[in-house]
Amino acid sequence: MELIADENVETEWVQALRDDGHDVVRVVDIEGLGVSATDPEVLGDAIQRNRVLLTADQSDFSDPPTDDHPGIIIIADVTRTGGQVRRAVRRIERSVSDLSGHVAYVSDWL
Repeated sequence: MELIADENVETEWVQALRDDGHDVVRVVDIEGLGVSATDPEVLGDAIQRNRVLLTADQSDFSDPPTDDHPGIIIIADVTRTGGQVRRAVRRIERSVSDLSGHVAYVSDWL
């Protein structure tokens, strides 16, 4: 899965997903976005790059302003381990053929 990790995503989660073969780009590493990127900019970039947005920001992304996005995975419980996030993303991949327009919560897939 190709993902874009919001600035609030833990390094441990990113590394666990990369170790599992996922292509994860961090918002903080993207020129033109970085740590000061707004939520609409982050979502817009995810749409432009066709990458699933990985975020811990449920208040701003649980009800996105558009259904025209490649998918959003929310890690609402920031105490989740990298292994838990990896397992949840594996289950999402196996069960949902196309995450486009959907919001998935890691807690629902553990």
